[in-house]
Amino acid sequence: MSRKLKFKAFGLLAAGFGLVAAFLVPLFAADTTISKFDVANQVSRSVRLKDNTDGSFSMAHWNTGDGTHFMPSGDAPARAVSVIQSVPGTFVVGTSTVAAQANSPTLPAVAAKTNYVSGFTVTGGGATAASAITITLSDGTNTLNFMTEIPAGAGLQTQPLIVGFPKPLPATAGITAWTLTVPSFGAGNTAASANIFGYVK
Repeated sequence: MSRKLKFKAFGLLAAGFGLVAAFLVPLFAADTTISKFDVANQVSRSVRLKDNTDGSFSMAHWNTGDGTHFMPSGDAPARAVSVIQSVPGTFVVGTSTVAAQANSPTLPAVAAKTNYVSGFTVTGGGATAASAITITLSDGTNTLNFMTEIPAGAGLQTQPLIVGFPKPLPATAGITAWTLTVPSFGAGNTAASANIFGYVK
């Protein structure tokens, strides 16, 4: 290949990389935080990427306020790093299983403590007739509504409703319970389960 052709090929290759960079850089043109609450281990894992404004990113300081935090020395390159925040309280769970009846598991009120709800699950089988039910999560002051469908046929399974909050929700006041209210799935239902979980501190 002649020197002229080599320079032309190199120029096309450089232009190609520049075009790719022009499309990719705007996708990460600002500081980005990625977080996830691990229900099984009751920890919040988060990572914050700092935009260095030169096409690169580095790990930035992250502090949840009531857990551990990570501060890299210098400009540590951004990698798949997790910041682990231990739950600042005691894990609690409420559970209930019935057949063709309402379910109301709770995180009971505890003296001098505040309840934090991390999430809940609702599972079970169908009923004689199909229906849609509204599930409520409430501390007596604040109420959240969720809807799920019950299929016709006791031998069928409902679509599991699994809700997890990225940041656990505190009750409005101390010594206050969180209650998950699940209406009956309907006549003919043979099993319906509800679980609520979180921590108290």
